[in-house]
Amino acid sequence: MTSFNVPVTVSFPNTRPGAAANLTVLTAPDPYSYNWFGKPNVVNSATTVLRADWQGKYSFTLPNLAVAVLATQPVVAGGPPGRPWGMPWGGFGGFGGCKGGWGGWGGWGQHC
Repeated sequence: MTSFNVPVTVSFPNTRPGAAANLTVLTAPDPYSYNWFGKPNVVNSATTVLRADWQGKYSFTLPNLAVAVLATQPVVAGGPPGRPWGMPWGGFGGFGGCKGGWGGWGGWGQHC
């Protein structure tokens, strides 16, 4: 079997230069490999942090037959960077968040 690396470039709307993303790559010696309970792992997992380039693109290289997940932080246009869904006071809850309240999962406000 021929082995080669595959260059990958991914972009998302409104990604700012320098935005972080976690890249998790699964690799194995052949396409039929799997981990068996109680045995040494054959399928290996490695996670690295990538930064978007000046155009807001993430670039990396994958080994032949690798499986990858690129996890980014979504930002709504107009929201502050690094905050999910553009909510100015953090995750679920807070002002105007899903199932609003003062930072919790319940309370007053909009329910999604």
